[in-house]
Amino acid sequence: MKIVKSDPLVVTLDTTISARHDQYLQNLAASLTVGLANPFGAELVALIGTGHEHNNREALLSWVTFMRHEVFSLRMEGENVLEHLRARLVDRIEESKCW
Repeated sequence: MKIVKSDPLVVTLDTTISARHDQYLQNLAASLTVGLANPFGAELVALIGTGHEHNNREALLSWVTFMRHEVFSLRMEGENVLEHLRARLVDRIEESKCW
């Protein structure tokens, strides 16, 4: 449990919700990795990563985690989050080819 306020009315959050959200983001990144030709390559690190990742899988996880707010907003709207992220990733890759 995590304390949000230290007032007389203490609000606590169940940490399992946060853990479930983190697991969901990891599952999305893993699903995106399946579609890659070389998941252990490092091509995406410079494109979508923060620069601290070692391979495409880690870069995808960082990217999906960075888009956390958008992911959960789309999920609440009932959108297909995986397809949305896949489209965004393809757009980003195509955009980089123009350079």
